[in-house]
Amino acid sequence: MIIAVVGESIRQEFGLSDFQLGIMGGAAFALFYGGVGIPLARLAERVNRIGIVATATALWSLMTILSGAATGYIQLLLARMGVGVGEAGFTPPVVSLIADRFPPERRATVFSMIAVGVSVGGAIGVLAGGWIAQTYGWRWAFVAAGAPGIGL
Repeated sequence: MIIAVVGESIRQEFGLSDFQLGIMGGAAFALFYGGVGIPLARLAERVNRIGIVATATALWSLMTILSGAATGYIQLLLARMGVGVGEAGFTPPVVSLIADRFPPERRATVFSMIAVGVSVGGAIGVLAGGWIAQTYGWRWAFVAAGAPGIGL
């Protein structure tokens, strides 16, 4: 979501075309998120799901921070792909953990709480990211977005 806030600043700094910005902001993330999600879901059926979630969160957070350190388009594109891989490792194991740990009559409520958390967190992230980008620059918006996940 942070790309929506800082995309224009990135486009200007790196001299990107609208097409390049679209690839970096959408396709680079989405293709890796979708392409890696199914294999990671299968892996979550066989190994420690909490370990997958922890590793995925660390990767996603690190790659978000590295997005802010990118010195050019290719580095940023690779970091965005890494974010997609990291985020792909989060949802399947979490859904599986919820199914195991909560009775059927409680699962809808738990899934709803996660959905609300993602939506509210995304909204707060966009607002905070906009302020950080405006005050400190787009790179620091990525650092701020990725830093909390490193501590988890």
